Amino acid sequence: MHELRAATRRDWADIVVLNNGEVPHVGPLTDEQGDWFLGHATVTVADPGDGAVGALLVTMVDGCGYTSPNYLWFTERYGAFAYVDRIVVHAAQAGHGLGRRLYDHAVAAGRAAGKPVLTAEVNLDPPNERSLGFHRRYGFAEVGQQVDPRYGTTVAMFALSL
Repeated sequence: MHELRAATRRDWADIVVLNNGEVPHVGPLTDEQGDWFLGHATVTVADPGDGAVGALLVTMVDGCGYTSPNYLWFTERYGAFAYVDRIVVHAAQAGHGLGRRLYDHAVAAGRAAGKPVLTAEVNLDPPNERSLGFHRRYGFAEVGQQVDPRYGTTVAMFALSL
């Protein structure tokens, strides 16, 4: 069973490698971004017991100063919210319920912070069918779409009432 724990700066290199293996389904990360994310977001990793990163989840709340166009889209429409910036599960760990456990963790944290909604976006072009299906099964509703100007991807905007 993977332990969910807060990421440390020591984890960041593994986080970058895991994350960047899933581009374009998630935006790329660099080592230089580690201090910002670890200081302004909640970065949760699933550790299989050996200190490795088997999966990661990056969440944040309204007002954190993030400048992602997708985060700003939610900022313009919701007064208070929790936001899933990215979730990545290592291919070797897929199918073991880690995505659901990480989302359950995000829901609990959003509720504890008093946020009324959990938000996320998923690529429509290029399509990320697996993630689209996951979000719909989890109970998210599509609340809009936009083209992310950084990458030219079209994303579906999702919200889940907390």
